[in-house]
Amino acid sequence: MRDTNKQDFINTGKRRAALVFALVITALLFRGAETGVSAYQDESLETDRSKGAATIYHVMYDGELLGFTDDPEEAERKLEDTLDSAAEEYEDLTLVVSGELELIPERVFQVRTRNDVTLHNLEQQIDIKAEATAVFAGGEKAGYTHAGLEPKDVKRELLGSLVSQEAVDAYMENDESSPEPGEVRLDRVQFSQDIETRQEIADPERIITGEDLSERMMEDRETAENAALWTGEELKGNASGEIMQDTEKQTSRKKTAPFMQIEIEKRTKTVSSVPYETKTETDSSMTEGTTEVSQQGEDGERVEEKQIVMVNGEITDSSMINEEVTEEPEDRIVVEGTAPAADELEWPAVGGYISSYQGPRWGSYHKGIDIARPSSHEILAAHGGTVTSAQYENGYGNTVRIENSSGMETVYAHLDSMGVSKGDSVSRGDELGIMGETGTATGVHVHFEVYEDGELKDPMDYLDEK
Repeated sequence: MRDTNKQDFINTGKRRAALVFALVITALLFRGAETGVSAYQDESLETDRSKGAATIYHVMYDGELLGFTDDPEEAERKLEDTLDSAAEEYEDLTLVVSGELELIPERVFQVRTRNDVTLHNLEQQIDIKAEATAVFAGGEKAGYTHAGLEPKDVKRELLGSLVSQEAVDAYMENDESSPEPGEVRLDRVQFSQDIETRQEIADPERIITGEDLSERMMEDRETAENAALWTGEELKGNASGEIMQDTEKQTSRKKTAPFMQIEIEKRTKTVSSVPYETKTETDSSMTEGTTEVSQQGEDGERVEEKQIVMVNGEITDSSMINEEVTEEPEDRIVVEGTAPAADELEWPAVGGYISSYQGPRWGSYHKGIDIARPSSHEILAAHGGTVTSAQYENGYGNTVRIENSSGMETVYAHLDSMGVSKGDSVSRGDELGIMGETGTATGVHVHFEVYEDGELKDPMDYLDEK
């Protein structure tokens, strides 16, 4: 409907213009002189107005009549406003107006213009373009990007999408030095197509960044190719029994391929961590089931130099050039306790039986238990800890005392011989000596006592009787 109104308006204007033109000619004949009217400098305009005549302007854009106006500056402002609005949207581009605006004056005695319609028509027709670089790969246009680029600039953009800009700069400057850790060096670059550029005028929305253009040029796209396909009429006999020739027709099919394949060979030097190992140690002075980290552990450091081949960002080959551990890792050490819990002790002999329990005996108090008649005479540590004493004691004879970090102490008396010394660390089940009858004893046995934080305890609360 809008286009119909516009055409009716223009047609009516043309008919009116023809009539007015005839009237203007008549008026000019009476004036007897050539007026030389221009869009902005009409020296006779005031005189004509005093006689009832006025000036309107035919608004032409690219040779097409869009309407009439009595305010030519308003049409120019519309053009400038449209250009300014586009400049705000495409602030990084250099914009130009593709068409030409013409304002042709005309003398009329009756002004009948519709400025709003004319300006609307002008706004619809204004064609804003931008200066751009058209990029071609193998003669085929890949797209538009910012103006002023040469083929070497496009190559730089393409490479910059695959490696760091520092690596591109080093390659362009023929820097063949070995990369530092974290750096990349390009050794070889191969483009599958020649790159050409041409400076053109294009629609602003079709102009993309160098990064987007690089992505477009290296991503797969559908292309058409001609292919011969059989028609299905081959090997059919005709009326005379002769075999018909195989027939074929040309058709097109789709295949996927990028505008450009870029193969690069690069050297990388990276720093990576060497993970530390966790090692476990045991401590008989700690209660079984408890742990303690005696060394936190720290990763080491490794420098690796690799040769990598990539096609459009995909790795096709990789090899190690050099690998060096520059800092050894430090193990994490976890200490696990082996001492039994406070309510659990190892039987301190190899078999045997309890010949005397703790309690009153012979007019005194028997502080521990006596174990006699073992199957073997080795005396064993009931728990892990440190030997606090290994010496002859009155009445007890050869005696070994062990204490752990939780405050438990065990005593082994009447030993024939002692196999440990003061300060030794022992684990649960370690041999301490040989059963005997030194000191005040009535036969070969071991006298066994238990203390917690210096307080005498009944050994039977911690032992399972064999």
